[in-house]
Amino acid sequence: MSYTLETSVFLAKNEFYTYIRMRNLDKAKVKPIVGIAHDQGLPFQVVQLDINGKNSVTDAIEKTIKEKKKIDIIVDNAEYETLGSN
Repeated sequence: MSYTLETSVFLAKNEFYTYIRMRNLDKAKVKPIVGIAHDQGLPFQVVQLDINGKNSVTDAIEKTIKEKKKIDIIVDNAEYETLGSN
């Protein structure tokens, strides 16, 4: 399980409504996430978001605010960077 999914599960278990946003809603990737939410009775919703598209990001934020009135936490794994010398 990825750190993003682990964090999402942790937050959902602690009564945070959790949106899991993915660029590609390929059923092979979404099915395990939906399964975890269903099996554990967690408040998850999987929705499409392409971090490279300004409209996609704006639409996602506006939709979340409209539905939930606020955003408490954003966990992003769209970029991974390592600092230091080899």
